[in-house]
Amino acid sequence: MSRNECDHLAPGARLVTAVSSALIVVSICACRGEPPPSLPPTVAALVEQQKWEDAIPILKKHLLVCPEDVAAHYYLGACYDNLKSPILAIAEGEFQVALTLFRRNGMASPIEGVTSRDFELRCHLGLANVYIRSLALVKTLTSDMSIISPLVHNLGMAVANAASIAPDDPRVKRLQTLVDKLMRQPGTPPPTEESQSRVSA
Repeated sequence: MSRNECDHLAPGARLVTAVSSALIVVSICACRGEPPPSLPPTVAALVEQQKWEDAIPILKKHLLVCPEDVAAHYYLGACYDNLKSPILAIAEGEFQVALTLFRRNGMASPIEGVTSRDFELRCHLGLANVYIRSLALVKTLTSDMSIISPLVHNLGMAVANAASIAPDDPRVKRLQTLVDKLMRQPGTPPPTEESQSRVSA
């Protein structure tokens, strides 16, 4: 499916398309049996310097050769999320793929100097940020709760997952306050049991 065709899909459908495509590529390339190449060391430096646009082509090229690189998917999600004109559907898909591969690989941190706990927390905080930015964008276009409510629900799930890892983290507490405020808005359905519990692998 081309990018133009994806642009016409609903956000949820774009996520399913992005995640499915990435996982198909992962399945095909995993059969090669070759040792994966290392993530280029320039990537972490570019991300640290917030040179998102410079890091994206390096990450995409690397993922063509090594589609199971968890860190590369995480970094690519962060890059798309932080662009001046963010591409939130791709950012969401990359964070989701990073989490899926992270869990499948025994939850070992793919980034040197970052614990497994902190890596998983970063992924959930990245997803929360994507949903917050998506909400801000959607609210400028519509007040239709049938569109807004799923984003609030997804945000609630991301925050609940982050809280299950680091309940006392100040970032998590700020997000919990935001979710509570959003849930009190008229027309927003109450959180489901699913949104209050951590999503299983």
